Amino acid sequence: MIGDNFSGLQFQTFYTSREVSSCPLIPEIVRIAKKFDELKLYENISETVISLRYGRRLVTNSAGSNFVKINIDDILEIVDYDPIKRVMLVIGPKEPKLQTPVHWLICHAKKEINTIIQIKNSELAESLKEKLPTTKEDENVGILEQAKDILFNLRNGNEVVLKNNGLLFVANNLKDVENKILSSLEQIK
Repeated sequence: MIGDNFSGLQFQTFYTSREVSSCPLIPEIVRIAKKFDELKLYENISETVISLRYGRRLVTNSAGSNFVKINIDDILEIVDYDPIKRVMLVIGPKEPKLQTPVHWLICHAKKEINTIIQIKNSELAESLKEKLPTTKEDENVGILEQAKDILFNLRNGNEVVLKNNGLLFVANNLKDVENKILSSLEQIK
C-alpha cells in the first residue's frame, strides 16, 4: 500500500459483543444477496456493501465477506459511530468495512434514507457517470469529506456514481433500492 493515503479512512472499533447479531433485518440482506446471485448481477462487481437502518443502529455486511455467499455471521450491527473521535461500537464477530462510517453518516444525516447499497465496479461507474450525479472526490479522501460529497450529490436523487469506483444507491426501503439497481444495470446492457 505504499503511496496510498488511507489516514482519513481509519477508525477504531470497539465490540459490545462478538456474538452474531439477532437483528430481524438480516434475512432481508441474505435475500437480496441471493437475488443478485440468481440474476447474475455479481459477475463484474468486485465488492458490495449493504447497510440497513435498524432504529438508531445500522446493520451491514462485514469486511472480507463475499456478498452473494453471505451468511449470518458476516453481518454486523453498528451500535454507534463518533466521527470526531473516529470510534465505532459494534455487535458481531468480524471487522467492519471501510465504507461503514460513511453509510452511518448518510443514514443519520437524512432520515428518509433507510437503505444503502454500494457497488464497487469502475466500468459501471464509467458508463453511468454522464447519466447520474458523480462525486468529485476519490474514495480515500476521508470519512466526513466523502459523506458530504455523497450527500451533496443525493440532494436531487437516489443514485450517485462514486468517482473511479462504483455506484451508491439509497432509498427508504430495500425493495426500492433493489428496483433502482436493476433499472440502472438495464441502462448499460
